[in-house]
Amino acid sequence: MKLTTHLLCGVAALVFTVAGVPLEAATTEYTYTGNTFTTVGGTPEFFTTSDFITATITLDGSVTDGTVTSNNWLSWSVSSAGLTVTSSSIIDGFPAQIESVASLWGSGPTQAYITLSGGAVTDWNIYTVAQSSGDLYVLLSDWDGTSAQDIAGELNWGSNPTLPYGEVATAGSWSLASEPGSVVPEPFTLGTMSCGAFLLALARRRRGSAAK
Repeated sequence: MKLTTHLLCGVAALVFTVAGVPLEAATTEYTYTGNTFTTVGGTPEFFTTSDFITATITLDGSVTDGTVTSNNWLSWSVSSAGLTVTSSSIIDGFPAQIESVASLWGSGPTQAYITLSGGAVTDWNIYTVAQSSGDLYVLLSDWDGTSAQDIAGELNWGSNPTLPYGEVATAGSWSLASEPGSVVPEPFTLGTMSCGAFLLALARRRRGSAAK
């Protein structure tokens, strides 16, 4: 009876795992590496020609080709010269903001986006704003297929050349850091699977002992 109980418990646990427990969604992560700034300036000189912009964007693994706006990104981060702005950043009591600027600074803010084609990022416009110690900083990367610009600096640096900034007018590159594989069970599911396997092993051991 005990043997039968253990076997039934183990089988039920495994069936429950396969059929009834929700699974953790797979994700896809893209990383951006910009070119080093060709122009830096401002006082104090915060950026150098060794600095560049990097970014990471995590998407749901089911996302395929097409334009994906920032409200469909699971998380993001943009960095340059030690300044990092993320989707969960709270700086000086304010959450970091992300949007994009159509045609670089042209027609005002629109929603940030990346465009995927064949699983690769082919077009993007990302503009972050973070407040730190009373100063506003921007990190911008834009590529529209014909022109590119990466900018890091204090807000409105273009109208005030004394503020620190760095920029480069050539596009960096995106790479696929991780892609969705098989769906990963949640921790509860893994626990259930472990319990079932343990009970099956225990039942097999007891059956072997009883046969001797």
